[in-house]
Amino acid sequence: MTTERSGTFRRDRSGRPLAWGGFGGFEEFIRQQGGIVTRAELLDAGWTPDELRIATGSFRRPTRLRHGWYCSTDVPDIVRRAWACGGPLACWSALGWYADHGSETARTAIGDRSPTSHNSASTIHISVESRGHARRVELDPPPLIVRHSLTTADSPRARWAVPVDVALRQTRYCTG
Repeated sequence: MTTERSGTFRRDRSGRPLAWGGFGGFEEFIRQQGGIVTRAELLDAGWTPDELRIATGSFRRPTRLRHGWYCSTDVPDIVRRAWACGGPLACWSALGWYADHGSETARTAIGDRSPTSHNSASTIHISVESRGHARRVELDPPPLIVRHSLTTADSPRARWAVPVDVALRQTRYCTG
């Protein structure tokens, strides 16, 4: 079977996507997609539902964040915790994340107004799509979750954290 590159994924002669190197290819693929992917994205890349089930059951790879969402091993714990609760970091948690990673805009926005919980393990601000919902949380200890609505227009940009401009907008109306 001859393979050739077509778009993002390897494909066979008939155009069917091929998985990125079997069970060992998950990590590389997920990192190339930004660190967090959906089950549908893994299936579109050529893995079968059975391969995904076997890999997560036997090899614990890829790392499951919650139903239908997976991450690479380099995704930070705070981002994993947010996704376990239902979505990407939002509002004060997102600004805290960006400030800790060099964003001057986020650092300035936080200033003296920052609640003590902006990046705390006990309080997580997350965004859920307006049609979505936060999941039952199985973290120990369970965090206080502050949910923010995420518009469909913003959702493709938000995997680890909502963009800074969206987080700034969310802080204006945050009651958490």
